[in-house]
Amino acid sequence: MAESSPPMPRWPGPSPLRCLVTGASGYIGGRLVPELLAAGYPVRCMARDPGKLSDRLWSGAVEVVAADALERTGVLRALEGVDVAYYLIHSLGTGASFEQRDRDAVGIFADAAVSAGVRRIVYLGGIVPDDGSGLSPHLRSRAEVGGILLGGGVPVAALLLRLRAEMKLPGLAWLELAAGRNHDGMTTYSQRAIFQPRGLAGHAYWRSISPFHGVVFGGMFRNITAAAERASRAVDKPAPTGH
Repeated sequence: MAESSPPMPRWPGPSPLRCLVTGASGYIGGRLVPELLAAGYPVRCMARDPGKLSDRLWSGAVEVVAADALERTGVLRALEGVDVAYYLIHSLGTGASFEQRDRDAVGIFADAAVSAGVRRIVYLGGIVPDDGSGLSPHLRSRAEVGGILLGGGVPVAALLLRLRAEMKLPGLAWLELAAGRNHDGMTTYSQRAIFQPRGLAGHAYWRSISPFHGVVFGGMFRNITAAAERASRAVDKPAPTGH
């Protein structure tokens, strides 16, 4: 996906929330930053190697703080003055000890966020069963990281944006979920199933299963939106008054 130069900030009125994006050199972080800039948010990026951000078209529009996620002093410096912190750090691919590294990094981040007075942490996790059974080491670590953040003292918004099929399929499969707001301020929700077929078997599989997916994911869509509407009504319902 090609990048384009972000437009100049256009935020009207009072100063917007200051955002910190970790993992800005990654796929999601690298696409989140220009979206935040386009909405007018001041953005700071935390990177162990700031040089990895120098070739991004938006690099001149952000503040970059060099910090290692496993060193509290640097993390605290990156979080100073931040209102919302996006935690997109993971240690997958660093060896067999990645779960311990994830655990150490999120512990440092959660503690530093409290000390820095961060108002909210946004975390990208994964959907796991209630009993946590049958998880891969990666998903087990994602769940543990989310739990540490939720218990860390700063309000957390956990986002579950994409699910990858763990089944053996003749291709790669994802389900993308997205929530946002329209121009009228109404909440919107969308979902999209993606399948990248592998060879003729993959194409044959998709042709045979796509009608079934339409029924399953259509029902999923309706259930999610219905649950959101119920939750909204519950929040808006006036609290009972005592006599």
